[in-house]
Amino acid sequence: RGGTGIFHQRLSYREFRQVLQEDGTSQHRIRISNTGWPDPYQSGDLETILPRSRRVLAPDFRASYYFSSLISVEQSLPANLFLTVSFDYNRGSKMRRRRNINAPLPGTINDMTPDGIRPVPEEGDVLQLESSGLSIHKNLRIRLRQRFSIFNINADYTGNIGHSDGDGRNTPANSYDLRGDWGRAGLTQTHNFSTSVNSRLPWDVYLTTV
Repeated sequence: RGGTGIFHQRLSYREFRQVLQEDGTSQHRIRISNTGWPDPYQSGDLETILPRSRRVLAPDFRASYYFSSLISVEQSLPANLFLTVSFDYNRGSKMRRRRNINAPLPGTINDMTPDGIRPVPEEGDVLQLESSGLSIHKNLRIRLRQRFSIFNINADYTGNIGHSDGDGRNTPANSYDLRGDWGRAGLTQTHNFSTSVNSRLPWDVYLTTV
């Protein structure tokens, strides 16, 4: 068996809402000094404090998508033994990434400027949600099934190799050089092996161990 396809991912409402809420103007703090009573606004000094950081959506933002291919071979062997070998390849393009486009310029953090020099000095962090990430995952799966009179034995092995340059939540180590973040993908198990035994007992009772 084999197949291939392209699968698109929509931008979630939660991510888009966060960009709208934290755009630098929609949310702000109000500080009142010398408040009055019972109405704090009666004689207080009102000051609106805008946040030091904000979020923006990249002008060329696109929905991410996966190109996936799978091939699988199954063979029946003697003594009720079944073997299945499959391989799949998944390439994620236009993956979501948060990048600080107002991060301190490289080489500007020193004793004279401990906070560095930003492209826009009067602003703080500007976290841009963009579609510039990439991920590649390759999986090899081997399954053996042995069928006896009253029970079945299954053994499964999965080998995974995954690389990516971002997880969509954290900013890159260097916002001006994204290639440095390419490496092993997080939450990826390189090897996974499992076995299970399914047995049919009297009175149609089924017992499974893993």
